[in-house]
Amino acid sequence: MPESRDGCRSASSFNGRIQDGMQQDKERLLQWIKRDREKLLNLAGDLIRAQSPNPPGETRAVAERIAAGLDAEGLAFTVCTPDQKRPNIVASFSGGANGRTLVLNGHMDVLPVAESEAWTHDPWSGVVHGGKIWGRGATNMKCGLAIALSVYIYLHRMRGSIAGSLTFSAVSDEIVLGGGGTAYLMDRAPEILGDACLIAEPSGLPTIRFGEKGPIRLRFRVRSNGGHGAFAHLGEGAIRSAGRLMQDLESLREMACPTPKDVDAALCDASVATDETQGPGASGIVRQVTVTIAQIEGGIAKNMIPAECRFVADIRVPLGLKQRDVMNRIEEIVARYPDTGFEVLDSNPPAWSDPYGELPAIIRANVKYLTGFDPVPAVSLGCTDARLWRYRGIPCYTYGPPPTGMGGVDEHVDVENFMHAMRTHALTAYDYLAGG
Repeated sequence: MPESRDGCRSASSFNGRIQDGMQQDKERLLQWIKRDREKLLNLAGDLIRAQSPNPPGETRAVAERIAAGLDAEGLAFTVCTPDQKRPNIVASFSGGANGRTLVLNGHMDVLPVAESEAWTHDPWSGVVHGGKIWGRGATNMKCGLAIALSVYIYLHRMRGSIAGSLTFSAVSDEIVLGGGGTAYLMDRAPEILGDACLIAEPSGLPTIRFGEKGPIRLRFRVRSNGGHGAFAHLGEGAIRSAGRLMQDLESLREMACPTPKDVDAALCDASVATDETQGPGASGIVRQVTVTIAQIEGGIAKNMIPAECRFVADIRVPLGLKQRDVMNRIEEIVARYPDTGFEVLDSNPPAWSDPYGELPAIIRANVKYLTGFDPVPAVSLGCTDARLWRYRGIPCYTYGPPPTGMGGVDEHVDVENFMHAMRTHALTAYDYLAGG
């Protein structure tokens, strides 16, 4: 190593050698991923074939496959769960020096499949055909789970080159935002908190999700005087009253949203990409309260004025707007309807991390290195476990394949998108730990 005139080593040369070593490590990661292409695709398919619809939410078959993958590498893990049918798996290792902790998280449960749905391929086949991985949960998030597990295994092989710790967690109960998964672990397995969290939830390759709207789900119960259907002059009935209430709830869209300055800048920059990844019009509602009527039931006979109607509303609150303000507005609307009430089924405030923080900067740098493309920070319309880290002030970001067919017929992930996300997560996890 070159020396200066006073016998001290050149800092620039020393740093250069460190950078060379890091680049060699990253190239080794990419070589492993390229070599293991078929193995990685098989892993994603196996996880899809391990059926885990929620409801009912049983994930033991998925957990067994994950445990087998960790066992094959001789990696220790723990199972922590309030319900044996819905296990959670946690694994962690330390690198060659002290440093910070990165968490890789994924959920094992998926959305259910309706019996009436006609799929091109069996929804639980996990088959790779036509350059795509098919099946329920391919996007949300069996492919992402395969990414998290594989990156954890790869980085363990080069743990001497990184500082700090890497934690992997595979959880249940995420689809319904339940308390038996990540929320349960955070009170019992502190290693899953970390200094930052990276999740391969479906984001679409052009965007890095730094925040998400907050859902409020309410069940309304509308009552009125019932009667014979021929006596319509005596009252409109509960179903019509409920219909008017539903229309009035749409006025929530008009609530002013004081978007934080840095979030506002990111939303402006991401408007095109948001529409591309979440559907045309997504950028328009990301700043608005939205109302979806998810369920409705009422009436007991075809020739009667219904005395009761019940419906469930799924309300999404944008970043910067307080849920209490939305609830106050809902209470004002309901007060106009006699004999009408509601109950809160669940409520999760909107949450976000710094859109221009260190971890998304690393992700962007690696995507540009791999593809020449620069993904932009964006907000998700949906809700994920990422919120639980954000509530605690821990930076958390999601980056994964596009949500093609998520929750619908013929859900699938493009093979090349899967492999790109795998490479991006591997390089990003390495950079965060080796560079920290």
